[in-house]
Parts: sequence; structure tokens; C-alpha cells
Amino acid sequence: MAQNKNNNKNGGDCCSFCGAKRTDVEIMFQGSDGANICNKCIENGYKIIVDNDIASERGRRPAAAPLKMEELLKPAQIKEFLDQYVIGQDAAKRYMSVAVYNHYKRLLYAPKEDEVEIDKSNIVLVGPTGTGKTFAFGIPMLEHIDPESEDLQGLILAPTRELAIQICDELKGLAAFNKNICVAVVYGGAKIEQQIKQLAKHPQIVVATPGRLMDHYNRKTLRLDKVQTVVLDEADRMLDMGFFDDVTKIIERVKNRKNLGLFSATISQEVMTVSWMYQRDEVEITVPADVENRPDITQYSITCPPLEKVDMAIRLIRTLALERTIIFCNTKVMCQRLRDDLVRMGLDADCIHGDIPQQKREKTMRTFKEGKLPILIATDVASRGIDVDDVDCVINYDVPEENEYYIHRIGRTGRARKKGIAVSILGTFPEQAKLAEIAKYSHYAIQPVKFAEDGSLVEEETPKPKKAPPRRRFR
Repeated sequence: MAQNKNNNKNGGDCCSFCGAKRTDVEIMFQGSDGANICNKCIENGYKIIVDNDIASERGRRPAAAPLKMEELLKPAQIKEFLDQYVIGQDAAKRYMSVAVYNHYKRLLYAPKEDEVEIDKSNIVLVGPTGTGKTFAFGIPMLEHIDPESEDLQGLILAPTRELAIQICDELKGLAAFNKNICVAVVYGGAKIEQQIKQLAKHPQIVVATPGRLMDHYNRKTLRLDKVQTVVLDEADRMLDMGFFDDVTKIIERVKNRKNLGLFSATISQEVMTVSWMYQRDEVEITVPADVENRPDITQYSITCPPLEKVDMAIRLIRTLALERTIIFCNTKVMCQRLRDDLVRMGLDADCIHGDIPQQKREKTMRTFKEGKLPILIATDVASRGIDVDDVDCVINYDVPEENEYYIHRIGRTGRARKKGIAVSILGTFPEQAKLAEIAKYSHYAIQPVKFAEDGSLVEEETPKPKKAPPRRRFR
């Protein structure tokens, strides 16, 4: 077992049970504690379960006899068996049970030689921000909508109100060629009565945040029994924000679902879990951030005392002569405080965060998109709906708490094959350490800079590591 632990430390690409490498097996499932299990061990584990007393109620099946669908243990039965041997870890046991069940269900439903295999329609698409994921699922969904039907046929879930509105606007633009296709958006923070009136018009596609969609479902103002396609946009962020239970409840209520698409900038454990639970024969598509499609973003970092970060942000904006800038803060309090400080210094700035009323947030976003507001300050949650092609610079006033957040942040600039700038202001040593971790994680080159005596920005030389002195030997 010690050998397997060492393998996990070296990349986590080995099975914790048999030690097989990820490249040597078909599937590698990773738990929340970092442990891995391959498909071969899953198969062997299921055989052990079947051979135990839990399967005796149905009568033991001869070893050579093929497994039948009616003999397949349900996830609840598998978890019940695991409960006898594993204390706690209910979530891990539940996910494992579903994974084992789905694995054998796939095998049993495999097409025979004389049968026609149905085209794969479950998709997991991972790609950097700005690679056109909305069009990737929006166009096929519109193509498969029956405009003559008043049933809800397509459902898109988004983590934030801003992103839901943005997706809805883009779909309406794509659907302009067919006046009979109706697209509606529902989200929290708005009057539910107005949204009920929208749903009464029988839209074929609904874009929604998970919480508000559940509200409408419980009110019976929206039906899901005719939905064929479900899309989770920004799936990693949505599941990370605490919507896992709502998302799974929604998917389970779409009884006639044919397609499930997971679209994300990064692949997380939660995304993998949803894929295992609800997708069959999924197609995984990864859009690499190579030279051709990677945003052209020059990334800098600049260090200053913590109490001078506001002055540094103002100096950067004025020195770089930025026309449209997004500044990210980690908290709503800091977001509002920085906005007040910038306005006090004569800069035209506004902010969006969770405590601001939805109507005010929409007005601020509209003003920023129109170019009438040069500086927008936002938290990570509120920023998910920001889709502006002409953002000159992204300033990280606070270093993000998660590595993935940095990727999402800087992806707001350098869009549509335009050049962009990203600057992180470092006020403390922990912020410096976190940015170094982010650079290693993302493989981004983040160049330290400083202000020269003439007021211009110059690159700071990275100090070379000092050689360790020779060790003295004591006798």
C-alpha cells in the first residue's frame, strides 16, 4: 500500500488498489481524498459483492453464466453492502455505487453486431474561456428544436444571473432566423411573477440558475417531462458554488432526457461525478490552450505594501492608459470599498457583486458593454456573465483563492484574437506564494514588473537561486 501512496504523490495517475497506471487502463476514477480506482478493480470488486450474501436472495448465478440486467444490483444495494465495511464517507460510497452500476449498465446495453449503434450525444467539453462553448451547444440545440411544439425541449443551467442573461441573449440572436422558437431566462433576484408570465408563453428553451428553476418546478409553473437536452454551462463553477444537489435533482426529473452536455473551462471532481452518474457513452472533447487558440494575454505581477494597493491600482490604470478595465476582488466588502476609493480619486468606476440588486447589476453591465463605463470592479461569482470583447486589461486586486479562478479572470481579456494584459497586485507574502502556485498550475509565464524612476513599467529581474553551501562533515 505504501507503494501506491508514493505513486499518488507523483501525479495521482496510478490505481490505489492495484497500482496500474492511468495509461494502462480504460477508466480511472478519483475520490475526494485523492485515492484512485481503475475499471479493472471496479469489475473485480463487483464480482466479490455478487459472490457475497447480498446476492444470495436472488440465488447465486453460475460463474460462467453471463450477467443479466435483472441481476444487476442497484446503487442503493451496493452502498448498503459498502456500509458494512466502510465507516462514514457517505458521499464517496454513493458516487462509487453509482459508478459501478453505470459501468455494468453500459456493458449490458452495448449494441449487438447486427444492431445499429446510436450516435453518442452525451458530451463533456473542456476548453479555455472565450473558445465559443456557448455556440458549441447553442447551435445544435436550436437545430433540434421543434418550433411547432409548445413543449419545453431544451434546458441550460448557468451558475449566475449574469451568465444566464448572456446565454439567453446569444441564443435569441442565433434563433432570429426562426420566429417560432421562444427562449426564456429565469434567475433569482428578480420578481418571480414576471418570469411566470414568460413561461406561460411556452418557450422551447429555458436558461436558468438552478435555485430559481427548482422554485418554478415546485410551483408547477414549468414542466421538465418533455425536455430532451440538458446543458450545464460553466459546470465546474456551478457545482463548486454549492449547486450540486439542485443540479442532480433537476437532471433526475428530466425523465425523457436524450442528451446531457457538460461544458466547462476546467475539469473538476464534481464534474467527473455528474458525468459518471448521468452520462452514458459520453464523448470527451478537450480544446487545448495551444498557440493557435490560447488568448494573447501578457501577464504581469507587481509588488507593493498592503496599504498602498489602491494607489498602485490607480497608477496602473493611468500609466497603461486603459480604456476598459476589469478589477477583481475576493470579497463583496473589498469590491465596494475599492469602488468608493476610485470614485473619490476622480475615476469613473462601478462594481457588481451579490449584494447589489439585480436591476442595478444589469444596468452596470450594460453601461460597461456599451463603453460608457471604463472601470468595472467585480467578485468572481458576479463576473461569470461578463462577455465583452474589448477589455484591455484585467487587474487582480486580490489574488484569487482558487487556481481555476485566475484562469477565468484573465480570460475576460484577450478575446476575439485581440491582445490583453493581466496584472496581479501583490501586497503580502501569502499572495506572492499563491500566485507562484497559480503560475505552476496553469503553466503561465507571469513576469514581475516595477515602476522605474521615470514612471514607466519595466520588467524586474528574477533573482537566480543561490547555490547551497557545501555541507560540513563532522567526525
